[in-house]
Amino acid sequence: DLTQIPDSFKQHIMDRSSVFDVASAINNPHRAILHRTMKNLLSIVKQAG
Repeated sequence: DLTQIPDSFKQHIMDRSSVFDVASAINNPHRAILHRTMKNLLSIVKQAG
């Protein structure tokens, strides 16, 4: 449910220059999966554009 994601994290995902926080991924596997999914979506959108 995307409504459960804090705005700050959504901003982190959308910030192309941000470095993925590996420590957070280790602490929160669900977040890592979400991040990977969003990166995949962004790359698809980029290719389509």
